[in-house]
Parts: sequence; C-alpha cells; structure tokens
Amino acid sequence: MIRCPRTGSGIYTGIETDQISLDRTPDVPVHTRCSVCGREHMWWKRETWFADAPPVRRLTGTAS
Repeated sequence: MIRCPRTGSGIYTGIETDQISLDRTPDVPVHTRCSVCGREHMWWKRETWFADAPPVRRLTGTAS
C-alpha cells in the first residue's frame, strides 16, 4: 500500500509480494494510478506498507 498525497487514503498498488522479496527489490521510483483521486502518483519502496489485497471482483450471471 501507499498513501494518496491528495487525500491521505491508503491505495492498493496492485503489487503482491512478501517481505523477503521486497527487501531484495531496489528502492526506485514507481508510478501508480490512484483509485481514490484518479491521478498518477510516484512513490518509493520505503513509503509502502503491507496490507491484505482487496477482494477480487467477480462477474455474476447465469451460464448458458
């Protein structure tokens, strides 16, 4: 997760990893489209925190 600099809300980055893999990743700038304000935010690994992934949206309907 990262924090939206506009609203302060937590944003899911879409990246799923574990602590060991994250520790091995370089701290370089990354861009993510914000699901809260709609803007693109640049962030660094050092600004992230772990959280559960949001639920997956599933299409419902009847199968033919």
